Amino acid sequence: MPEKSPHFEIERWDGGVLSGLIRLDELSMKVGGRNWKIPLEDIEKIDTPSPLPDRESLGAIEKLISLLGSSEWTVREKATRELGAFGYLARPVLQRELATSGDPEVSRRLERILSNLN
Repeated sequence: MPEKSPHFEIERWDGGVLSGLIRLDELSMKVGGRNWKIPLEDIEKIDTPSPLPDRESLGAIEKLISLLGSSEWTVREKATRELGAFGYLARPVLQRELATSGDPEVSRRLERILSNLN
């Protein structure tokens, strides 16, 4: 056991953060039916991808995003509420759209939805 346990911080796909001290010398995992033991000192970074919505949900999210720019306030409001209901699954799509949106109304609504997911 190392004298000083390394500190870790993991940003979760849903916006949460896990942090603490690692009190192990190695990371054990099973991959392809084989057990692997990796010394912690050899690990530089671990990536954990965000879960993605299925095709049907992705299509619904994209349609709702297109409605955020509607000329009708009630349509924009309904689309905002429905996008928020998708929760963390919509986060990657909403972040991508926010980065590329040129419409201030759409951007404002995307920012609001994303801030409510945290």
